[in-house]
Amino acid sequence: KVLRKTYLFQDLTEEQTNIISSILEKETHYRKDTVIVNEGDVDSSMFFIESGSIRVVRYSEIDGSQREIMRMGVG
Repeated sequence: KVLRKTYLFQDLTEEQTNIISSILEKETHYRKDTVIVNEGDVDSSMFFIESGSIRVVRYSEIDGSQREIMRMGVG
């Protein structure tokens, strides 16, 4: 379902979408303000946002403040 809403996969057939879905890992839910990935982490994961939004922030090494780089929603 989520794949069909994602620009990268929107033109795939139902069969192709089912094949990709079958190899994806389980659905995970995160609570508000949970850190999912830290800058510099090495990972091969891909995330799809089914509902809600995420914020991409950068923390200052000087004073620890955070600056929002972008906000991303469903897709």
